Amino acid sequence: MDTSTSDMTAASVNRNCSICGAAMAVVHQATVLGKYRVSYFYCESCGFLRTERPYWLEEAYSSAIAASDTGLLRRNLHMSQTLASVLFLAFRDKRKGQWLDYAGGYGMLARLMRDKGFDFYWSDKHADNIFASGFGHNDGMTYDGVTAIEVLEHTVNPMAFLAELLRLSRTRTVIVTTEVCPSPPPRPEDWWYYGLNTGQHISFFQERTLKTMAHRLEVKYLRAGGLHIFSEKLPNIFLSRLASCRVSILGDFIARRCLHSKVVSDHQFVATSRNVQLP
Repeated sequence: MDTSTSDMTAASVNRNCSICGAAMAVVHQATVLGKYRVSYFYCESCGFLRTERPYWLEEAYSSAIAASDTGLLRRNLHMSQTLASVLFLAFRDKRKGQWLDYAGGYGMLARLMRDKGFDFYWSDKHADNIFASGFGHNDGMTYDGVTAIEVLEHTVNPMAFLAELLRLSRTRTVIVTTEVCPSPPPRPEDWWYYGLNTGQHISFFQERTLKTMAHRLEVKYLRAGGLHIFSEKLPNIFLSRLASCRVSILGDFIARRCLHSKVVSDHQFVATSRNVQLP
């Protein structure tokens, strides 16, 4: 680890991990948004890595979606395919239930999942619901599960975020995505996922970090490809295979054949509902 900078030593004391409570130490520094010199704190106990207090977030989120994120559409298409395979084949008791896509951006993933026949809803405090208009979260709604795709790395306190998500949705099944951080943490110039040009990625996780979080939340944890699943009862099936590219293509095809797409019914609902706010 890079600990040669003198001012990093003084900043490394009296810092506790929000995941496990152990002491954290500064391991790297990097320039964020081209101008802010930021320290990165690491927990040897659970593997959690985070930035210092992210005072630059207002600037980082001047746009809900970073202009440099040219892979957004492609990732949503791939994720909808993977989720369809996993939800339909593994979560059989939940596949026809209600699901919430939390921090769902412009509603693209929720729309894609509804197109496949899954009853998905949208929630995001920082973006407009463009693609899933009419199917947003309302207070009091309950769900069979929640997805939070490309969200965890944006949270200041990941434990508090997941706990609040479980409370809000009244479910015990949450599926998230995040890149797993190597151990020991690579230098910022050696790992693209730091996202230094956007400044939006502030928390980073090893697999043992996620297992620690699950233990504290009193749920089980399973990694299935790029998915990280937290649930009281994990399905007894080879989830990692269902999330693989080839199998997910087949699983997605089966799901779309067996479920009824909501494209037409959603159109009829939105067209006749007075409560839907169209963009």
